[in-house]
Amino acid sequence: MDRNFLLAVVLSLLVVTLWTSQQSRTPEGADAEKVEQGASPGVASEANAAAAQADPRAVAESPALEESAPPALPDAPEERIEIRGDDYRAVLSSRGAVLVSYEITDYVSWDPPGEAPIDLLLAPESVPVRVGATPFEELGLGDLRAASFAVEERSEHGASFVLTRRGVTVRKTFRFEPDGHAFEFSVSVENASGELLSPRFAVEWPANQVHGNDYRQLSLVTLHDGSVRRVAVESVGSSGFLGLGGDKGEPNEAGEGGLEWFGVDTKYFIGVLAPRRTAGAATIYARTSVGTPARDGLFGASAVNVFRYAPIALPSGNRITQEFEGYVGPKLENELLAFGANLQRSIDLGYRWLEPLTHFFLWLLRALYSIVPNYGVAIIALTLLVRVATLPILQKQMKSMEKMRKLQPQMKEIQEKYGDDREKQSQAMMSLYRESGVNPLGGCLPLLLQMPVFIGLFYALQSSIELRHAPFVLWMTDLSAPESLFTIPGVGLPFRVLPILMSVSMAVQAKFQPAGPDPAQQRMMMVMMPIMMLVLFYQFPSGLVLYYMLSNFLGIAHQWWIGRNMKPAGA
Repeated sequence: MDRNFLLAVVLSLLVVTLWTSQQSRTPEGADAEKVEQGASPGVASEANAAAAQADPRAVAESPALEESAPPALPDAPEERIEIRGDDYRAVLSSRGAVLVSYEITDYVSWDPPGEAPIDLLLAPESVPVRVGATPFEELGLGDLRAASFAVEERSEHGASFVLTRRGVTVRKTFRFEPDGHAFEFSVSVENASGELLSPRFAVEWPANQVHGNDYRQLSLVTLHDGSVRRVAVESVGSSGFLGLGGDKGEPNEAGEGGLEWFGVDTKYFIGVLAPRRTAGAATIYARTSVGTPARDGLFGASAVNVFRYAPIALPSGNRITQEFEGYVGPKLENELLAFGANLQRSIDLGYRWLEPLTHFFLWLLRALYSIVPNYGVAIIALTLLVRVATLPILQKQMKSMEKMRKLQPQMKEIQEKYGDDREKQSQAMMSLYRESGVNPLGGCLPLLLQMPVFIGLFYALQSSIELRHAPFVLWMTDLSAPESLFTIPGVGLPFRVLPILMSVSMAVQAKFQPAGPDPAQQRMMMVMMPIMMLVLFYQFPSGLVLYYMLSNFLGIAHQWWIGRNMKPAGA
């Protein structure tokens, strides 16, 4: 979930609540790398100097990145090599010496449900870019993305490919772990051409949007200097709506600390390469197609995440090898931590200052699931625990609201008595607050203190891969997706119970709010706020909606109890 969207929801709730509070207390509420053996030390220094001095922005000047040029025709039949592990099935191709498929066999896709494993590398045949593609156009050998490499070596868990043209040898090697989702990838260039070369070692990772929930939110992603940069595929190369939300495809330059990894991801899965040498590296995002539909209409927009080093001087008689660690798999924190390179940062836990709180809620949710092996029940238990933990804050807020509500008759008398004399109305209101021991801002501070909990729980439930395909009860078979009881005939709109119940709960809650001076405005807010939240939450994961719906009903019961047991103001 886009954090700007979340911020908009939070601010909307906050503004409406503060507006209601302001309306209730005053009548004027509207104001208020490396060179291998054969290279001398001097050559290594020259290579490093060239890498340090080159401008990574030169990446953006390559016309091959701006659009997908037709690759050179292959000069030999393609050979494909299948590698199987405990949790994956990978397919390598000799055409370009690339990784063309990587099925995560311990997870199945949403669409069609349960019929196919997850494969982040799905692509139409018309798209030439594959994972590990290395154009090497700067070597003067043509575009090597679709060139026919020879299979030099193969084993149960890997293969090596080689191609030699004009005295230049390019070798690419893939090595996969028998279990887990990590692999090794290396590219080497050996120069026997009699000329000085300057390879950049470009490596490409494409992203092809596929219809279905697992792939439609595919993004290009990098970790650079500790910051995650994520751009949705459909927005690459576009200006966005009214110039907002698009990406110009500008290079992401490496600075101190360098580029740690690059690739693609969805909410629950990620595929990346992490260079072992990070200095002099840069990436650029480029649009390859606005839509490459297959006959079944499966594919949508395509883009590519291109990694390049600054040019490295390679005299004749020398060889340079660049090495990468790769990962294609689920966003399970223990696996990402074991991989290293700060890959766990790919899990969106919200704002950095909020991550400890989100981590705590994730830990608590998993602990509850270990006791009651149903994530729906675990969410209910989590809701109850959060309500109990925040009870002192909630109690203060609700008592303040109840006091304000019970002062409404006196406040209305003051408004009628002083009419349009705002100054006297304000003085009389403040006097009433003092006599009744009511702080007109008493309900605002507790609300603000609850906001970190609200946002932390949002990200905990939104980012937890454990909720994916986790059933609750009856028709609620996937807590990470919106639930649907049935589809409304003739309309095609799914009927979703939880968002509707949440909207109803908000309407009921509004009745406990202190009334404002303008009944028409109050009625509008009681109707518009639940409708707005219904529209916003209708596409939210059912686990998330379950939490907020239940929390609302608990709040209603709490407020009702306070109203029944609290003495009238001034008594």
